[in-house]
Amino acid sequence: MGIRIPRERQRSSEAKAPRGANSERIEGLAPSIDSDCRVLVVGSMPSRRSLAVQEYYGHPQNRFWPFVEQLFGIARTLPHDERLARLRSQRVALWDVARSCERETSADSDMRAVEPNDFVALLRENEQIERVFCNGSKAFDLWRRLVVPRLESELGRDVPRVRLPSTSPANASQSVEDKLAAWRAVVGAVANLANQ
Repeated sequence: MGIRIPRERQRSSEAKAPRGANSERIEGLAPSIDSDCRVLVVGSMPSRRSLAVQEYYGHPQNRFWPFVEQLFGIARTLPHDERLARLRSQRVALWDVARSCERETSADSDMRAVEPNDFVALLRENEQIERVFCNGSKAFDLWRRLVVPRLESELGRDVPRVRLPSTSPANASQSVEDKLAAWRAVVGAVANLANQ
């Protein structure tokens, strides 16, 4: 599955919102990365379904794995670990911006008291990562607010990032075809970075 980053306690710059009656603190998944990966795709936080099955993009209506199948030829019907391994062989790593948060539903808008993953440690161990693709606006915003300041202060650099349309079934603002066209940027980046 790649390396495991220690889950240090981190303070986020987000103020803690009052807990709702059904809010609970949830923890995300381990990163999927190896030394061949050149780009990193980050989501905000796995959905309840993804956490229940312990799989990235485990909701059957999420478009992530169908897009991966179309872009990289990795069958969405393969076991999760095999899909991750094949995606890493295409030089694409996966993780989420949030290590943990409080959330009542799977909606990004419900995320409170977000603690980011330790991207300083991840990028120290994986200096070959040259581009970050954020799956949706929430991942992009969390990266910008919670990750970039630490990267700049502790690593002395940021990593170029691109906001892609969310693959979540909740994102109906664009057609599937338009989303897929935008996601082709990941394939282009991998090809360009591999030739450098």
